[in-house]
Amino acid sequence: MSIALLFSEIVAGAGTIGNASDAYSTGLSSVWANWGMTLGCILFLVSVARFYRAVGVAKGAMSIPQAYYFMFDTKTRMALMFIVVIAYTMIFSTQAKAAASIVAPLLGADATLMAWVITALFILVTVTGGISGIAWMNVVHSVVMYVGMALVCIMSVVSVGGFEGLAANLPADHFNFMYPSIPTTIAYALGTAISFLAASTVTNVSFSAKTFKTSKRAILASGILVMPFALMPALMGLSARVAMPGIAPDSALFAMANSLGSVFGGIVSMAILAAIWSTAPALLLVICTSLTKDLYKGIIKRDASDKSQMRFSRIMAVVVGAAGTTLGLSVPSILGQMLGAFQIRSVVGIVLVAAIVWKRVSPNAAFWSIIS
Repeated sequence: MSIALLFSEIVAGAGTIGNASDAYSTGLSSVWANWGMTLGCILFLVSVARFYRAVGVAKGAMSIPQAYYFMFDTKTRMALMFIVVIAYTMIFSTQAKAAASIVAPLLGADATLMAWVITALFILVTVTGGISGIAWMNVVHSVVMYVGMALVCIMSVVSVGGFEGLAANLPADHFNFMYPSIPTTIAYALGTAISFLAASTVTNVSFSAKTFKTSKRAILASGILVMPFALMPALMGLSARVAMPGIAPDSALFAMANSLGSVFGGIVSMAILAAIWSTAPALLLVICTSLTKDLYKGIIKRDASDKSQMRFSRIMAVVVGAAGTTLGLSVPSILGQMLGAFQIRSVVGIVLVAAIVWKRVSPNAAFWSIIS
């Protein structure tokens, strides 16, 4: 269960579409967005997994801000909250745009209009508490994504003449895993990896798995599963560049699958939409919960009732949902937006590792490091 939940969150639909989109435009270097997550799983295990498990067992922490409160102090917890809100809003902002890139062609509708309709649905699901089945949905869509994407990937490459056809029709840069440069690729990969030190996906497993051993196995297995999966949308993006050189990059994944037949288009659409549907409301819920518990009740109104907190959370869902989609529609690259969010979130992880290995890191030092 933990493996399926982790894998499905790590390779969320927006990232998969963004992978194919960037592969269409620039080549196989797009896989590093996902491969950086594999590195992140390994880095998490060797550096902070034991800390999160210990603070969960000893102090009852069940979230990253709570863990940082016990490690540092209240103001550091608040600094972390703003980092979480900014980073997760950026990641959320990619979800409606990604879903619209699939739904709009199916319905013959305007992509921007569909993005707003989908955002309204995300907000509705979040504020009505209709995501109780999200765990099993993640298990189902993990299987569908892996098997379905593997099948459609193979068919896509075969349809353009195999790897020989790709090599003959694409520039050499498209097969350079370090494009546009080695330093840039390393920076993105490490930024993504370090960001996992403060990612709710892996910390939740550390907090809630039955044993520490179970959590370690699940995190490692999920990271390993991501590596071959990342190649699937990338190769589909390359195939789309050969078969349909004039399309919009964000539509490459669906367009390539649909060109093979409606069945293949349906498989990819079902997998990606299931991933987005289970991920986006969860992201929005993380943001709203953090703003409600850490800002509203923690600072603004300490005696806030449950009803008052619920009202504030629902208002934040509308505000953040609208702001996120506005942001997402204005950026040219879905994958670039996600990578930017990972770079921001990595700040928090660096501070935590420094505090674990160096006892002189005080709460003041942690706070001003994060703010700086």
